[in-house]
Amino acid sequence: MSRILVIMAIALYPPAWRRRYGGELAELAVRETASRRELWRTVVDLVRGAGAEWCRIAGLSGVSVTRRDAALGGWVAVLWSWAIFMVAGSVLQKGSEHWQSAMPPALRSDPEIVFGVLIAAAAVTAIGVASAAAIAAPAMWRALTSGAWRVVRGPLYAAAALSLLAGAAGVIVVIWAHTLGVAARNGQDPGYAGAVVVAAGLGVASAGVWCIAISRLIRASRIGRPILVAGGALSAGVAATMVLACVAAIVWWALVERDGSHAEAAPGAIDAAIVAMVLACVGACRGAIRATRMAHAVRGD
Repeated sequence: MSRILVIMAIALYPPAWRRRYGGELAELAVRETASRRELWRTVVDLVRGAGAEWCRIAGLSGVSVTRRDAALGGWVAVLWSWAIFMVAGSVLQKGSEHWQSAMPPALRSDPEIVFGVLIAAAAVTAIGVASAAAIAAPAMWRALTSGAWRVVRGPLYAAAALSLLAGAAGVIVVIWAHTLGVAARNGQDPGYAGAVVVAAGLGVASAGVWCIAISRLIRASRIGRPILVAGGALSAGVAATMVLACVAAIVWWALVERDGSHAEAAPGAIDAAIVAMVLACVGACRGAIRATRMAHAVRGD
C-alpha cells in the first residue's frame, strides 16, 4: 500500500523529472516510511514537491539569489495571472453573449455601461502587458542570441503548433456557429458544444505554453534596473486594471441576475469565470508588489 501511494505521488512530477529521479526516490521513500503517519507525511511532501517542480518549469518559481531575480519573478507572476484572467474573461464573454436578448430595453443601460467598463479595462491590461514586453524586448533578444534559445526552444515550437491548431479550430467553430440558432449555440447541439470545448482547450494550452516560454526567457534575460522599475510600474498598472475589470464583472453579473435576465446566459460558467478572475487578480497584485518593491531595491546585484 505504501509503495502504491508513493508511486502515485511521484507520477504527479513532470515526465523528464520522473525518468531521472523517480525510481530512486520511490525506493528511498518506501524504505524511510516505517509508520502510517510517516507515510502520509512523505506523500504530502512529494505532492508539494511536484507542484513546486511544475511551477519551476512554468517559470513561476526559480532560484531568486538576487533582488533582480525576485523582481523578474514578480513579472512572471503578473504574466501568468493576466493569462488566466484573459482565459476566464473569454469564458465570461462566451457564456453571456446573448444576455441582452432577455433584458427589457429600459433596464439595459446600467449593465451595458458596466460591461463596457469591463471590456475597456481588459483591453488596457493587454496594452500594459504588451508595453512591458516591448521595453524588455531588447534584453530578451540578447538573451536569445546568447544561449537562451536552447532553454525556450521546446516551448516555443510547442506554442506555435498549438496556436495553429487553436486558430484552425476557432475558424471551424465560427463557421459552424453561423449555421446554428441561439439555442444550438448555447449547448443544445452536442457536436458544436464539443467543438467549442476542443477549440477552447487548444487555446488554453497554447496560452499556457506561450507563458512557459516567455517566463523562461524573462528569467534568462539580463534586464537593467531602469527597465525593472518601469516594468514594475507597468505590472502595478496591469494589476490595477485587472481589479477594475473584475469589479465591473461582478457588478454587471449582479445587475443581470437582479433583473432576472440571465436566462440567455450560462450562470455556472460565468460564476466559475468570475472566481478565476478574482484569483488571478490576487496573483497579479502579489506579483506587482514584488516586482515593484524588488526593482527599486536593485543596486548592483
